Amino acid sequence: MFAPRPVRLALERLKGRTATQLKTRFSMILFFVGIIEMAIVSVWTRTVSDSKVMASGLVTVVNIFIWYFVLQAMVNNLNNISLVALYAAGCAIGTMIATAYFRYNEAGVDK
Repeated sequence: MFAPRPVRLALERLKGRTATQLKTRFSMILFFVGIIEMAIVSVWTRTVSDSKVMASGLVTVVNIFIWYFVLQAMVNNLNNISLVALYAAGCAIGTMIATAYFRYNEAGVDK
C-alpha cells in the first residue's frame, strides 16, 4: 500500500485494536473536533463583526475543512446517535469556552 509515512505509522498503531476501541477513539476525536470547531466559529464571528476581511476568509476556509470531516463522519455513521450527542456536547463546550474567553478579554480591556 502506498501512503505517506505518517499515514502508514497511524495505520500500524491501529492494527490489533477492536472495533469498539476504534469507535470510542473516533467518538472522542469528534468530540474534540466539536470543541475546536465552535471556537473557530466564534473567532469567525468576531472577525466578521470587526470587518477583518482577510482573517474572516482564512477562518472560513479552515471551518469548511472541519465541516467536511464532520459531514463525512456523520454520513458514515448515520445510525450512531451517541456520536451525534458527543459531537453536540463538544460543540456546546467549545461555544462556552470561546464565549468565556471573549468575555474575559473584554472585561480586561474595560479596566
